[in-house]
Parts: sequence; C-alpha cells; structure tokens
Amino acid sequence: MKKLDKKQKQTFIYICVHAKEIFSKLRWPNGVVCPYCGETHIWHFKTGGYKCSKCGKRFSDTSNTIFHATKIPIAYWLVAYYLITMTKGVSSSELSRLLGCTQKTCWYVLHIIRQSLKQSDTVLTGDIAVDEVYLRGKWSSIIVPKKIQFMKKQGLYYEDDPRRTWNNENVCEAISQYKQPVFGMNDGKRIILRAIPNRFTSTDLYGLIKLYGKDIEHLVSDQSKLYTEIGKKGMPVVQMNHSKREYKKDGFSSNRIEGTFSHLKRRYRCQYVRPDKKYMQLYLNEFVFRWNNRDEAPMDRLAVAVRLGTSGGKVTRRTIDSYNWSDEFPKRRFKRKETLEEWFELGWPSCAQQIQVQGVWYDRKEFERLKELYEARKQGFPF
Repeated sequence: MKKLDKKQKQTFIYICVHAKEIFSKLRWPNGVVCPYCGETHIWHFKTGGYKCSKCGKRFSDTSNTIFHATKIPIAYWLVAYYLITMTKGVSSSELSRLLGCTQKTCWYVLHIIRQSLKQSDTVLTGDIAVDEVYLRGKWSSIIVPKKIQFMKKQGLYYEDDPRRTWNNENVCEAISQYKQPVFGMNDGKRIILRAIPNRFTSTDLYGLIKLYGKDIEHLVSDQSKLYTEIGKKGMPVVQMNHSKREYKKDGFSSNRIEGTFSHLKRRYRCQYVRPDKKYMQLYLNEFVFRWNNRDEAPMDRLAVAVRLGTSGGKVTRRTIDSYNWSDEFPKRRFKRKETLEEWFELGWPSCAQQIQVQGVWYDRKEFERLKELYEARKQGFPF
C-alpha cells in the first residue's frame, strides 16, 4: 500500500478518535429513523441505543447494516473504509498490521465491505466500449505439482498416458480453465466489470449489456465473433480490427476499455496477489467503486461508501463463506464432450487448432461448416 501523506494521516487519526460520531452522522443524515418500520418519532437512551415509538423495537446505529452485531470496533470499520476509498486499495495483511488484529478478521472485514459496494445501481448510456480480459498469473510460472493438482480437478490429467496429458491441446484447455475472464463496459464516465464463466457465450454478454445499459447508441468492440452475434440481435455494434492496431474509426474509440483494463491489471498484480476466483467479483466491486467516484471529494466518497453499507442489510461471515458469483450464471459442464452435437452447443475451444471427437479429427473450418448444417437441420430447413 502506498504510504499516507501528512493530510491523510491527520484524517486517519481524526477518524479513529471520532469514529462513533462520524458513523452516527453518516447513518442518520436527516435524523434517526427506525430501520424496521420507518418511524421518525424515536426515543433515545443515555447508553446510546434507540427505541421506536410505533413498533416498539430497540435498535442501535449498526442495526440492520453490514455492521449488525459486530464485535469489531466501529473505528476499525471506518479505517478499512477509508483505506479502500482514499488509497489504491489495501490487503488484509497490511490492514492487520495497522489495526493490530488478525489477518483473518481483516480479510472478512474487507470482503464484507466489498460485498456492500455493489454495481447494481450503475447505468451506462451512449456509446459503450466493451471487451473482455483474462486475469490470474502466467501458466509457465506455476510449479508442476500445482499444475497436476489443478488438471486433476478439471479432469484433464491422465496418469496412464503422460503424452495425452501434456500435449498442446490438453495444456491449452487447462490454461483456458485456469484464467479468469472479466467482461468490461465503459461509456466514458462510468465502468462496469463483471466476472464471467470460462465457457461464456454471446448470450451471457448480451444479458449483461441489457442489464447495465440504457439508451445505448453503439457498442464499440474488437472483431470477436461474440460481438458479431450480439449485432445480429439488433444491437448496433462498431468493431475495430485490433490485429491491425485499429483503435479509432468513424469517431468511435475502443481505447476507453483498454485503459480501464490496464489500471485493473496493475492493481491486480501489485496489490492483490492471485485472489481466489470464487471472490473475484468482490475485488472488482472495489475497483469499480473507486473509478466511478473518482471525481468526488475524499470525505464525500467515504460517506457514499458507508451509506451503501448501512443500506445493504445484514452481511455476515457465513454470507461471505457461501458467496460465489458464478451462481448467477447457468451451470456449465467443463468436461470434454463425447458427441459432435455436444461440441456444437459448446462452441469451438479458443485455444485449440484441432479437436478429436469419437476418433475423428476436425479443424475449425470443417467444424464451422458442420455446425451450420446442424443448426439448419434443427430449424427444419431441407437440404
């Protein structure tokens, strides 16, 4: 983490000393309101609690928030919020050294905060640049025992046939499963970053575009077939030929999303060392929040983050342990397909030059020709 300057250190100390007052003002900017029924006539206790005059329920400043029933001091939470929103991010190990608590506790605190920084309210308009990027480290930098362990989980390791295990096609399949694809959208003001399954399709991307896009004029992308298929669904798409270093055409530019990905990769490599794929979306939430609120004043940005935490409901450690962003997408089978029809439904593997199905080898050109015939037969066209 980058060292705090003098002004940031003063703010850091002020937050630690006046944590309860700051949190109370951020939670109730317009006066205390019952979090259960919305009543404004509240009885105050000298101990700091409240009681609703309508429903009779007792509550506190942290009731029905991500801080509900927490044993961690509220000052620790505000410090974690401050370091997430004001700096370029903080790891759980660094936060544990600053606060004096265990790394495990700080890990949960940071993940609960990232869970509250959701992107559901973000809406993109106008010309939107879209692309996908693949995160995680290089396959060549992984030691062989870990490669074998990973390939066994994916069903790609054959103990009786080492040549089949380490051939080019099988290794490319393992790399495609090891990497984590991230879909990005940028309209020039705000961004959206969503983790997507390894076997993603144009239908998945089209669903995300419709979810976060409104009044879309054009989609600016590369020459991937995914966006060609999206264009066939009625979405206006402007495609750039990146292989010829074409990034601007007819007043459109795809450099927006490329710049976003360069910042994301820098944060991924420098701040967080190989985060688990299960929690990848939480790290993306943190990055997107800082990007979309970069023009806000420092304390205003902190206030926005805390209010998101107080309005998001309860989030416990059990919620984080059971969290998995891939549950939002249809389940996919990653094992090899046995019939050609199953390969047609899955699509051509991006890293393979040839595939073998039932003892027959197919190249991409022959595969695409047979797939067109298969789809035409499904639609009932005569031959």
